[in-house]
Amino acid sequence: MRTAALLAILLVSPLASASPFSVGMGLGAGSGPARTGWFLSDMLIAGYSVLPWLDARALLVGDDNKLSNLVGEGPELRANAGLLGVQVHPTLVGPLALVADAAAGLGRVSEPLSGWFGGDSQRRTDLAWQLGIGASLEFPASRRARIAIEWVIVQYAHYPHPDRLTSVEGKLEGLMVWWVVVL
Repeated sequence: MRTAALLAILLVSPLASASPFSVGMGLGAGSGPARTGWFLSDMLIAGYSVLPWLDARALLVGDDNKLSNLVGEGPELRANAGLLGVQVHPTLVGPLALVADAAAGLGRVSEPLSGWFGGDSQRRTDLAWQLGIGASLEFPASRRARIAIEWVIVQYAHYPHPDRLTSVEGKLEGLMVWWVVVL
């Protein structure tokens, strides 16, 4: 009985000391599928801290290659996704933590699509998922803000025909720097 009570106190006490809600944003750059150039990325983040090292998150992700096309040639592509997922961020040493996350949801790649991106104008519902791994640093003075750098992979797929489940459409990957503030 004492062990169960002690365990409950240990799990609840970190949650009681800070708000479980957080918001943030990220910026990054990376490469797209063959001949589509490099992409600039942005991300809006809303999270809920389930445990001190585990967050449930909602993400809005946007990628475009407009700037890359100013210096090269190729199709102009935009990709957007709304994702739900989880992030683990166990502390390694002091304010430094490992960050790993996974999210899935709905996404859309702009039209007209490039053949290099596997495009199909007959698209129906698009799917998207994101994986990331990196490190974060918590600001010790406030304990309310965290900044991180992550290698992020975003994959888009779609339902091309009713008789097939999905076909892979394209993968974007690169570095993302994001920051989150606890409300």
